[in-house]
Amino acid sequence: ENWWQHPAALGATDSDIEIIKRQWGAFYGTDVELQLRRRGIDTIVLCGISTNIGVESTARNAWELGFNLVIAED
Repeated sequence: ENWWQHPAALGATDSDIEIIKRQWGAFYGTDVELQLRRRGIDTIVLCGISTNIGVESTARNAWELGFNLVIAED
């Protein structure tokens, strides 16, 4: 297996929503906030490789929008 291949258990399902992120933060220029609010989600668990770039930007945006945050670490 390779580091870029995900286990089958993490594969996409029919109910998944795909959002393409084009900036450092996941909220800018996407409908992430709308999708979360529609589902009544108020807490977000974040993780990633470049914590000081994409994860941090998304965390700051989420906090500014009033979401509760959990940043997973290993």
